[in-house]
Amino acid sequence: MKRPNIVFILSDQHNATVMGNAGDPYVRTPNMDKLAGNGIKLSNCYCNSPLCVPSRMSLLTGQLPLETGAMNNFQSLYSDIATIAHSINIAGYETILSGRMHFCGPDQNHGFEKRFVGDVTPNYHRDETFKWIYEDYGEMMKQKRITIEKAGAGNSALYDFDREVTEKAIEYMGKREDDRPLFMTIGLYAPHPPFIADKERFDYYFNLLPEIETPEDFKKNLHPAMKDWLRRRKIDDIDPIDKRRMRAAYYSLVEYLDENVGRIIEGVESSLGLDNTIIIYASDHGESMGINDFYWKTTFFESSVKVPVIISYPKEYPKNKIIDETTCLLDLTDTFVEWSGGAKLPNTYGRSLVKILKGEEEIEEDRVIISEIGSYPPAKDKPSAMIKKGKWKLIDFYGYDYPSLFNLKEDPGEIYDLGNKEEFEEVVEELKKELYKTWDGKKAYEYCNWSFEHFKLTKKWAETTKFEFPNVWKCRRGTNYLIDNIEN
Repeated sequence: MKRPNIVFILSDQHNATVMGNAGDPYVRTPNMDKLAGNGIKLSNCYCNSPLCVPSRMSLLTGQLPLETGAMNNFQSLYSDIATIAHSINIAGYETILSGRMHFCGPDQNHGFEKRFVGDVTPNYHRDETFKWIYEDYGEMMKQKRITIEKAGAGNSALYDFDREVTEKAIEYMGKREDDRPLFMTIGLYAPHPPFIADKERFDYYFNLLPEIETPEDFKKNLHPAMKDWLRRRKIDDIDPIDKRRMRAAYYSLVEYLDENVGRIIEGVESSLGLDNTIIIYASDHGESMGINDFYWKTTFFESSVKVPVIISYPKEYPKNKIIDETTCLLDLTDTFVEWSGGAKLPNTYGRSLVKILKGEEEIEEDRVIISEIGSYPPAKDKPSAMIKKGKWKLIDFYGYDYPSLFNLKEDPGEIYDLGNKEEFEEVVEELKKELYKTWDGKKAYEYCNWSFEHFKLTKKWAETTKFEFPNVWKCRRGTNYLIDNIEN
């Protein structure tokens, strides 16, 4: 039987609930909704790190971040670690990367044969690269208060980047002459900050979206580690109008993302055909978008750690099906390899979903999922890890006296932290014991500190030599601008 083409669309920072097919009544996502109608949606999927580089490197290798050595956005994946691209290529596929993957360091392919377009964030430690891409707005793509306070209408390099990535991918699908089946990963940047949106969409969502408030009980029960997280970022008193602007821009970026997803699907249909092509849409992590006054990623709240995943293969799999059991992004690692007939990567954490997608197997109800994140010493965030098992979620914060614990069945909004409640001590100990089979907060802390000493030297070297790494995408001058924000 002819092996299928595989087209993997990977966005950045998409909250899993902000799609029409996920029940959001406000966002306009007709293309993702159609894809879900023609395929299978994983409605309870978690990333294995709520941060770009560690999440993506884990997905590519099937390893948790502590194993890959990439636990923050400034660490590189070793080039001698095999990825899905290596396995799938050996299996006889042409492997293409168009756009973003957030590789750090000199290896910008990690097994992909060809790469179109560069990356829209710096791929090496050199401050000037922010200006190559975002001109005077580089600070707005970081976890900083200015990112929320300046959110609004205008334009950013994100628009041109995603447009170019989409066009290059579609163009190549249309002209390729390779007889091998195709594995193409298309890396889009939306809806990642900067939260700048075209004025028409921004005004639409600004006037449409309701206000959201944070329950007092959430504030009372907030873990000290999360209070410190807010304090370090200086965002514990954001003006409601700024929150509203940020959310309007974010929804606008999701809609723009959906447009490009639609264009890619049309390109697949016209060039590869849908009968023998698997289309997968996913994001690397979520976005808290002001829920309970949290923003961005790097937390283990559901808004940050859950991700959207849609798999469409009408020839082989059911249509309009939802899998509610717990899954994770590393399940895609083994699934991609099995689809291609490639060699399984060593010691992967996830599991292939092929039989589950066909309805031939089920996922156990109490399946364990782990997600990890390291530290970046200047930010003073310490390593932390999450374990989800059944209705329970435990978050272990290195350097703090007790963890967070949530009963997601009874408290899906994560309002009541039970981590220091005496009556839940047995649950906490059981989950910690399971988590510590793979997680070591002290080891992660020491490794990140050791790594940072190397980072400081290599950063200084890059700035001294003006070394320009390949695959850094550069914007046209004048691309980034804001229209004066007026309270609509």
